[in-house]
Amino acid sequence: MDSSVKYHGAVYQMVADTKLLILMRGVSGAGKSTKARQLGGEVFSTDDYFTNGYDVAALDAAHVWNQRRVESAMHRSVSPVVVDNTMVQAWEGKPYVDLAFKNRYQIKIMEPDNDLWRQFRPGMPDDELMDLAQQFAQRGRHGAPVEVVFKMLKRWEPNLRVIDIMHARRPQF
Repeated sequence: MDSSVKYHGAVYQMVADTKLLILMRGVSGAGKSTKARQLGGEVFSTDDYFTNGYDVAALDAAHVWNQRRVESAMHRSVSPVVVDNTMVQAWEGKPYVDLAFKNRYQIKIMEPDNDLWRQFRPGMPDDELMDLAQQFAQRGRHGAPVEVVFKMLKRWEPNLRVIDIMHARRPQF
């Protein structure tokens, strides 16, 4: 069996494999979860870790927890596996891409497709960006403050491809 990687548009495909990982990305309140639930399969969100409210101190643990759940689903050959996280920057999707290659999953990157999300353009003037951030924050289920959503929009890396994620490195703070 050929296990080489072939590029087909927005999907990297492991030859002779039909399992699919979908990386659903977008800022809080953009409609990721709504879209993710429409895709079928099993949906995994780091936000599910926070049953008693969001705790920034537990964020790294929450991401590791979610990655383990995704890996478990892949070991069970679930398809599609949908990761519903913000993935504002490429490095945030790297653990999932690594799992996909390890477990021979095709990878597709998606974003919400609603009218509000389509209004967002990286590099917009800050006043327009703040207006959008307020609308996203009002729509969000997890209570992300407007300032947090605004910062996500400012850091947004558009048009991510799997190759971008594969070569991304987590910034050192």
